[in-house]
Amino acid sequence: MTVHLFGATSSPSCSNYALQNTAKENKDRFDSLVIDTLTKNMYVDDCLSSTDTEESAISLIKNVTELCKEGGFNMTKWTSNSQNVVQSIPEKDCARNIEEWNCGDDSLTDRALGVYWYIKDDKLGFHINIKEKPSTRRGILSIVSSIYDPIGIVSPFVLTAKSILQGLCKKEIGWDEEIPNTELSSWNKWLSQLKGLENIKIDRCYKPQHFKAIVSYQLHCFADASDKGYGCVFYIRLVDEEGSIQCSFLLGKSRVAPLKSMTIPRMELTAATSAVRLGNMIIREIEYSFDDIYYYTDSMSVLRYIANSKTRFHTFVANRLAVIHEATKVNQWHYVGTKENPADLASRGATIEQFNRNPQWLRGPDFLWDKDIKFPQCTEDTSFIGNDPEVKKPVAVCTVEII
Repeated sequence: MTVHLFGATSSPSCSNYALQNTAKENKDRFDSLVIDTLTKNMYVDDCLSSTDTEESAISLIKNVTELCKEGGFNMTKWTSNSQNVVQSIPEKDCARNIEEWNCGDDSLTDRALGVYWYIKDDKLGFHINIKEKPSTRRGILSIVSSIYDPIGIVSPFVLTAKSILQGLCKKEIGWDEEIPNTELSSWNKWLSQLKGLENIKIDRCYKPQHFKAIVSYQLHCFADASDKGYGCVFYIRLVDEEGSIQCSFLLGKSRVAPLKSMTIPRMELTAATSAVRLGNMIIREIEYSFDDIYYYTDSMSVLRYIANSKTRFHTFVANRLAVIHEATKVNQWHYVGTKENPADLASRGATIEQFNRNPQWLRGPDFLWDKDIKFPQCTEDTSFIGNDPEVKKPVAVCTVEII
C-alpha cells in the first residue's frame, strides 16, 4: 500500500510522522530555522512562519520547499505580506498572482488557520457573512458559534450573546420556541452590531518594523470577574535597545458565569486561576523567553488569599490557590484599579461602540506604555484576612487519659 485513505483516522498521524521524519533525516543538510519551520510551524498541511527580513523569507520559502520535496511533499499556495517575497515565488506555487497585488485592493485577504488575514496591512480580523437565522435558541447558538475567534480578539462582544443564550437556558426555553420580548430586544441589538466586527483588527506581528534589537520581553496578564462572567487578557510588552516600547494584544478569554450562583470573591479567584493556566500555555508555546511575568487583579480578596500562606481555606479556594502557587510567586501579583483593568470588559461584555471608544482592550492600559512601569497602588492591607467565610475554622481535639 503506497497511499493513505482520505478520511481514515490514522491518516493525519501517519502524514505528520512522515513530515517530522523528513525534517529529522535532513537536519544536517538544512539550517535550523528551516528544520524548526517544519517541526514547529506546521498544522496538518498548513505552514505559518514569520521572519525579520524579506531576504530571509525568500530563502526560507526556497529551502522549506526543497526540504519537503525530500519527503515527497509539494509545498504550494505560498503568500506573504511583502510584494517582493510574492514576486520571488514561482507563479504555479503562489496562492495568488502578482496582478492581484498591483490592483491596489487593500482588502486582499487570506485565511491563516481559519483567521482572516488582511495581507497588505498585515493585520488579523474578521469577515462577517452570517446567514439569517430564526430568533430561537437554536438560531442564536448557530450564529454565536459561527464567529471564529480562537485568540479572543472580540471575546467581550461574544460574551454578551452567550449571556443571552444562557438566560434562555435558565428559563428552559425550547430549542425552536420563540424567545421572550426582553431577550429578543437584547439579541436584535447585539445582532445589529455584528457587521461592525469587520472594523476591528490587530497587528499580526508583535514587533513593529522600526524596532531595534529587543532587550526585554514581558508578559502581562489581567484577570477580572463579575456576576455576568469572568475572563482574562494577555499582552506582550517589548522594549528595544533604544528604549522604544511596544505593547501588543496576545490572547483574550471570556466565559459566562456558572449557572450555579457563586460569590464574587470566588468568581474573581476562578478568573485568576484561569489566567494562570492560560499563562502557562502561552509560556510553553510561544518562542519568546520572558524576562518578567506579571499578573493583575482588582480583587483585594484574591490578593489576600494569594499572599496568605498560613491560613487554611475551604476546598474550593484551597484547590485554586494550589494551582496559582504552583505556577506563580506572590510578588508576581499586583493590584490594578477597575478602570485600568482591561479584563473588566472580558467579565462584563462590550458593545462595538465600547471597543471603538476604549482601545484599552486591544492595546493594554496606559501604564504599560510608560518607560518605567508604575504599578497601580493599593492602600489596603493584603495580609489581613479578617472574618472571611472562606477561612476554615480551627478545630481543637482534646485527649483525656484516666488512670
